[in-house]
Amino acid sequence: MGNGGGDPGRRLNKLREVRKIRVHFMWLYAFSGSFYPYQSLYLEGKGFGKAEIGLILGFTQLVGSLSIIAMGKIADGSENKHKLLLILLLTGAIVCSFSGWLAAGATVAVLALLAILRDPLFPLSDCIAMEMIPSHYGTARIGAPIGYAVAVTTAGFLFQGLSMTLFFPLQALICFLAWQSARGISYLPSQVEQEKKSDRGWLFKNRSLNIFFSYAAICYASIGFYSSYYSLLLRELGFGQGMVGISYQIAVLAELPFLLWAGYFTRKFKLRDLIWLSGLLLGIRWLLLGSRIPAVVFTSQLLHGVTYIVLYYATVLWLDSIAGPLNKASAQGFHALLSSGSKIVGTSLGGWFAELWGVGRVFFWLGILVLVATIIWRLLERLLVETKKTHLSCGS
Repeated sequence: MGNGGGDPGRRLNKLREVRKIRVHFMWLYAFSGSFYPYQSLYLEGKGFGKAEIGLILGFTQLVGSLSIIAMGKIADGSENKHKLLLILLLTGAIVCSFSGWLAAGATVAVLALLAILRDPLFPLSDCIAMEMIPSHYGTARIGAPIGYAVAVTTAGFLFQGLSMTLFFPLQALICFLAWQSARGISYLPSQVEQEKKSDRGWLFKNRSLNIFFSYAAICYASIGFYSSYYSLLLRELGFGQGMVGISYQIAVLAELPFLLWAGYFTRKFKLRDLIWLSGLLLGIRWLLLGSRIPAVVFTSQLLHGVTYIVLYYATVLWLDSIAGPLNKASAQGFHALLSSGSKIVGTSLGGWFAELWGVGRVFFWLGILVLVATIIWRLLERLLVETKKTHLSCGS
């Protein structure tokens, strides 16, 4: 029997699901775009200093990381990951609806609660998309930068023209729309049966993968500092909140060319080669931010399309390709945990260094660190390959 790939009806249904998932990614990342770039400014408006903001955001990322572990285990043991996604989104919308009037101390608790609800949404959505439309994952994920770009720009002008008091009401509205979009996805739970108990330590038996995790942690730590403090750098350089939004919009729209041609790039190049190139460009990007030249800082956002998204996308595909059917949510959860945990370090330590040196100088040294780490990772990768070839030759 054929696989049905030529059936026009099945093809049409597949394209409909791609569109639904694309819309879901759009609203999910709109939630991210209206939240992450402005939470440091919101806390600054509440009277917190840079070091305090770093500690608060580091704490919320820690809580979110623990939630990713828990939700990943629940998702892999659940018959329906989609239902868990809907519960998290709806609860997040309700929490945001009642959070705008809270005092500074209570705001910290709310941000921690939102991290519990929000952080697992992204690996869960990735896992569902990879299950349903693995060959169309890149085109479906185009919705992410579009949603982020529109939200970050709109939120910037709203906060500048009106007030930062709109921060939580806006999150509530967007999170509710993300929940509505997720409801429209026709998810069918995986029917794969477990013949033997899965090995929880399978991720750490690959030496090459372990070295990569160490390298990726450095990259994600630097991205964590960027996520929390780039808006403050723009403020120091004299940019208003509206221009902060435009700057972030440039960054996320720069992801579109890669996502449109992701299938071509991943067929043409090895995933590790793509990650290596993105690491070099990431280091250069931080050096450009460290220059503190307004025009250079602003235009360097174009490099976002060949740095963060390439690292994230290639890692998602890499882990999905080596994970068993019953470990896919946990694998993507671990990736999100690695990202979030590293960002805790980047945000917390970065806030302390920013207080001492200034945001621009921290970006400069992060650029040096990432470039050195990228070169070391590449050399270790080649050393492992040569060692493996030597062992095979000796064995033969």
